[in-house]
Amino acid sequence: MSTHLLLGSHSPRRQSLLKQMSYEFEVVANDMEEVIPDNIPLEKICTFLAHEKSKHLRKACRKTDVLLTVDTTVIDYKRKQHLGKPKDQAEAFEMLKSLSENRHFVISGLCFSCGEKEIIQSCKTEVEFVHLSDAQIRHYIEHHKPFDKAGSYGIQEWIGMVGISSIVGSFYNVMGLPTHLVFQTLKSEFNILPQVL
Repeated sequence: MSTHLLLGSHSPRRQSLLKQMSYEFEVVANDMEEVIPDNIPLEKICTFLAHEKSKHLRKACRKTDVLLTVDTTVIDYKRKQHLGKPKDQAEAFEMLKSLSENRHFVISGLCFSCGEKEIIQSCKTEVEFVHLSDAQIRHYIEHHKPFDKAGSYGIQEWIGMVGISSIVGSFYNVMGLPTHLVFQTLKSEFNILPQVL
């Protein structure tokens, strides 16, 4: 049986990035409810959830399928908070207000699994925002509706263009997929290459 790459994510950004990397893959539905234990360290949330997603989906995969599951979290270390996806406009506003004139970390956890083989990795990027006015925040929320994004923002959107003053680490990690890690791991551990190679 041939090997297939499966992406266990509904994220249009992750799907787009994999396509831009020239991978052939299939998207598998992930309807798992995300429950985070109270005692888990902030930096471990993303790898915990990526692994839980993999366990949830793995039973429906063939043994030769390589399943990639990902979780991206935004960590405000100044306030010791994990910023997930906002429930509504008010929560999105509060998140962006807390990120204004502040540094935070975006951490992605990845779980690659094929049969009994599992590889769990993470990637951390530091991001800094300039001062964001209330009007800028409201404009962004109204026009870009960032309710499917951890931390209430997309770096590739308007708020990133006008508000981000510094980034240390992978840009694509902030979008939700550390593409360099995906490429390296699929190549070295599973012998899967993009179509162009």
